[in-house]
Amino acid sequence: MDHLGLDLQDIDISLWGSDLILFIGLLLAIFLSIYSMLVVNKEGPEKLRKALLYAIVPLLAIFLAVVMLKVLAQIQ
Repeated sequence: MDHLGLDLQDIDISLWGSDLILFIGLLLAIFLSIYSMLVVNKEGPEKLRKALLYAIVPLLAIFLAVVMLKVLAQIQ
């Protein structure tokens, strides 16, 4: 047990291979590929790094929130 009182063995590791996580990852990959093509066509390759950073941060936050909700659901 750690200092939060959670036993890490209570968490089901199989949630990482669940269909929901894979589906969200696939949607993120499709969105980022389309978004990057649009940015390159409109503003050129030099703007791509900044545009991808602005696209990845909110999507990563949503992905991590879904993972945390699944972990919390597994604990309870």
